[in-house]
Amino acid sequence: MDDFAPFESPKLLIDGAKTSILDFKSLYDPFIQSCTYDVVYSTDPNTRQKIVKLRFQQRLSPQLRLSASRIVNDMRHALDQAACDGAILLGRADGKGVYFPFGKTPKNLDDEVKERCKRVDPGLVTFIRTFNSHYGGDDLLYGLGSLAGPNKHQRILRMSLDSTAMVIGSSRLFRLFCVY
Repeated sequence: MDDFAPFESPKLLIDGAKTSILDFKSLYDPFIQSCTYDVVYSTDPNTRQKIVKLRFQQRLSPQLRLSASRIVNDMRHALDQAACDGAILLGRADGKGVYFPFGKTPKNLDDEVKERCKRVDPGLVTFIRTFNSHYGGDDLLYGLGSLAGPNKHQRILRMSLDSTAMVIGSSRLFRLFCVY
């Protein structure tokens, strides 16, 4: 048995994510202020619409990627740990195999709830379902889960710039809007 009070560990992770957000901002703001780019024009071969792209001349700092990865992973781990702590407080023997569920669709979320919340108090399961952590439900929460999942066993988060934002991962759900 460890010496953490219930929900203490997820709270610490959330506090760590808040610190990482400040670190990210301290790196992000100077990068954006010094960012230069070339304007590239092209035509979409299918629609014949004009396309205007910005080709950024600076490489994104690996520290920006690391900071963003820490934020995403700390938040995802906090959700998982809170689900475990809640399950244990409500009578489950341990948190093994309990995870906060995410789904691509409402049906997929139902399947994930069944898999990730086995032997968890039905009241807690009902509470977890209210978050609608699927695409088309709470897209921000779903985006967090989709970024953290594949990132867990691979490289730190991919980041890129487009004409309006810094894009985190391949998901257009996570965009940091800025003025260039």
